[in-house]
Amino acid sequence: MSWLKFLQKAATGIMIQQTAATRHGGFKTDPALTSEPVSSERAMRILVVDDELVSRKKLELFTKKLGYVVLSASDGAEAWEIWKQERPRIIVTDWVMPRMDGLELCARIRAEEEENYTYIVIVTAQDADHEIRKGMEAGADDYYLTAMVMTGLSAKDLRGF
Repeated sequence: MSWLKFLQKAATGIMIQQTAATRHGGFKTDPALTSEPVSSERAMRILVVDDELVSRKKLELFTKKLGYVVLSASDGAEAWEIWKQERPRIIVTDWVMPRMDGLELCARIRAEEEENYTYIVIVTAQDADHEIRKGMEAGADDYYLTAMVMTGLSAKDLRGF
């Protein structure tokens, strides 16, 4: 699966979450998720979080090339502040980072989000079954192993979560 398919999968995940929530009086639909062409002011915002500059810049570059508005943070604490202000639709976060790790970021967002659902993807080298389970239990929607991001193989797909 290419990076484009990965982002499409995340956007589809948001639409599914919103459809389910709407049935229960929950989240509002984001116009950036419609099938209409997206203008720059309506483009979906994606937050990339990684303390390793090279990894973060690679993810930013791929995402920008696909027409998304990219926000970035070097750790979970910075990402938390950006999320509170900007409410990006997708967060792609590393797990192990200084100040606040990706799992704590997931948990905080899940505890605070009220209207629009944020699709959270953890991208990490943590590949043991119990670590993947921890990531999902913290509130991640998907979990990608760092070495597999470019091929798009999801740990959930590989391990049956």
